[in-house]
Amino acid sequence: MTISMGVMVGSANTDKYIHGLLLSADSSAKFYPDGFDFAGESSRASSFAEHLQRTTGDKTLVEDYSANQDGSLFLRIALHSRLTLGKVAEIKISSFGRLATLVDCLPHYEPKIVDALGQFEYRYIPFEKVDIPYDGEEPAFKGETWYCRYFSPWYISL
Repeated sequence: MTISMGVMVGSANTDKYIHGLLLSADSSAKFYPDGFDFAGESSRASSFAEHLQRTTGDKTLVEDYSANQDGSLFLRIALHSRLTLGKVAEIKISSFGRLATLVDCLPHYEPKIVDALGQFEYRYIPFEKVDIPYDGEEPAFKGETWYCRYFSPWYISL
């Protein structure tokens, strides 16, 4: 078991905590919650990407959030190795609750990225904890996953 943001990943308490985070960020808005601060959150994401680049020595690429205007994913940040130029991690940041997850992450990068996410007030949710059936209140997402709800670049259910 590993510790992520002070909670043991893989424990029953973690599952309840994470499910609570998923439920608390849910709303009737499909793409962005009411009052979402695009400029402020863009600045936070840029600062996070710059920090990650400084602390790892690798290159970050930040996707413009306008690419995801029809989905709950706010933006993606790709981390590329300075040695091989290959992608070593992809960080997805939701428009809801400052939730973040990692996909395609090399294992030795995960602790550094998770720590940095916490420093920038993002709430890290392991991918396997969002790749489960959605059981929130928004009817449009019934039959989907929590991943689709918060990290999809397009709206799947119409």
